Amino acid sequence: TNAADGGVLQSWQWGEFLEAVGHEVFRVVGYVKDQVKFASQIVVLGLPFNQKIFYIPHGPIGDKKFFRDFLTWLESCAHKERILFLRIDPSWSESRDLGIFLHSHGFLKSSKDIQPKETLFVPLNPSEEEILLSFKEKTRYNVRLAERQGLEVSRCGIHDIESMEAFLVLLNETAERDDFHLHPKAYYKMMFTLLC
Repeated sequence: TNAADGGVLQSWQWGEFLEAVGHEVFRVVGYVKDQVKFASQIVVLGLPFNQKIFYIPHGPIGDKKFFRDFLTWLESCAHKERILFLRIDPSWSESRDLGIFLHSHGFLKSSKDIQPKETLFVPLNPSEEEILLSFKEKTRYNVRLAERQGLEVSRCGIHDIESMEAFLVLLNETAERDDFHLHPKAYYKMMFTLLC
C-alpha cells in the first residue's frame, strides 16, 4: 500500500523541484492547539487556453476527519482562482467511505492513473539471500539471470553526467517499449540535481 504520509510527492523537496521546473506550488497546514493535524502540497498545473487545475499527488495527508473542511476550503479557493478542476490522488487506501464521500462532492474516478496505485516496500534489514527468498520464483530467476549477465548496480553522484545519460537512454527505451510519455531531459536532470 502507499505510505500514509504521502511519501516524496508531499515532501517539501518535491515541491521545490516542481517550482524549479516551472510549476506553482502552495502548501496548506491545519493546526489544532498548535499541533499539525492535516497538510497538503497542491500543484497548480497549466493546461491549454490559459486553463489551470489543482493537483494533489498522494495527498492530502494527516487526520482524515479534517478532509471535509479542507475540501470545502479548496473548492472555494479553486472557484476564486478560476481553476478548471481538482485532481486528488490520496495516499491512503481507497475505502468505500472515502469513495462515497468524494463522489458526493462531485468527484469521479479517472480512467487514467497518474501515480502508481500501490507502492511495494522491501525491508532491507534481512540478509540479501533472505530478501531474495521472499521474492516470487520468477523474480528470483530474473535477478540471478541479470547477475550472470554482468548487471551491476551502483550509486552515482549528482555530478556523474555519464550515469545520468545512461539512465536517460534506458528511460527512453522503456518509454518506447511500454508506450508512456516522458518529460523533457531537463526535467530529469533537474530532479537528479535537486533530489539526489
